[in-house]
Amino acid sequence: MQGHSQAWRSHCARTKQGGAARGCQLHPACIRSKVNYLCAIKTPVREANMPGTSIGVTTWIKQVLLGGVAFNRIGCNGQGNKEKGMLVGRIVDSLFKDYCKTGKIPEGKAWARKRMAYIAAALSQRGVKPLDANVFVKRGGLKTHMDGTALRQGVLCVLELKTTQATLANHRAAYDVACSTKPTIKIAGETVPNTERTHHQLQLAFGVLASKAVTGMVIVSASDGAAIYPLQAGTPSHVFDYTPPKPAAKPKSTATQGKRKAAKKKKPPKWPGASVAAAGWDDFKMLKSGVAVLTKDGKFAVATAARRSSEKPPIALLTEAADEVGATVRLFATPSGKSWRCYRIAQKYIGHNRKGSRR
Repeated sequence: MQGHSQAWRSHCARTKQGGAARGCQLHPACIRSKVNYLCAIKTPVREANMPGTSIGVTTWIKQVLLGGVAFNRIGCNGQGNKEKGMLVGRIVDSLFKDYCKTGKIPEGKAWARKRMAYIAAALSQRGVKPLDANVFVKRGGLKTHMDGTALRQGVLCVLELKTTQATLANHRAAYDVACSTKPTIKIAGETVPNTERTHHQLQLAFGVLASKAVTGMVIVSASDGAAIYPLQAGTPSHVFDYTPPKPAAKPKSTATQGKRKAAKKKKPPKWPGASVAAAGWDDFKMLKSGVAVLTKDGKFAVATAARRSSEKPPIALLTEAADEVGATVRLFATPSGKSWRCYRIAQKYIGHNRKGSRR
């Protein structure tokens, strides 16, 4: 029962398993009331599992396992181009996350909804019922945002979505083709093929391990259907025991060292609140540094406010805070008369007035 909230214990006590942290059978009342149905995920994610020094599991695969060698396959037809692939992936990913949260295919472009229909049908055929999306988990020095979580036969199942421009036939023909530059990699002392399937299974295995789920599946959305690949057993947990190296300290000149220390200790102005300065976001917590942590749709943002409209954003402070909590967005709000202007750092401006409506 360790790791469960009090409300979760009261519901899971009705099951034969008593709410064991790994592989507990979810009682229907737990699902209907949505009381911490993710067991050991939902509560730790927002508090104890907030990330510190860690890297994403996909970055770990590319930089550590592959040694920074770009994945390249020769002779695989109909795979499309990278730029279009990224666009297709973003659109389908957005619809998939909405589907995982609501159980319904959301409105969108016709071709994207068609892909979602393939995905929904494939999951339904296997008795998979989506629960949530974009769930953050961390274990040691590795972290990831799982694309989706679901119930299958009463146990927690992790969903990882992959998108390809290829047809199902071309996708399957290329899925087990090894990289032409680095055909094999070593995992737990064993030499395995450096294939797309291997990468996907490693990412899925980490999500299942870090979330204490029972199983998982990779969903590949192709142009004419969806392929499902269940979790392959056999990846030992110690494979993911990784400690990122500490970044080398940059030499500081004695002339500016004192100024930098003073600037670091200086806290930003009091955050006015997400409702008035960052509409669409919710206040989550305040860090000791004075930076606000916001949340929306399972994502985290860090934010500060300015005293005057001419002030520049404290990028170093926001970056440090983002690394501390695993935030993917940095926001900076400046006063403008009776309104607030909220900027996404290095991105376009979003306007809000003090009542929280868009300008």
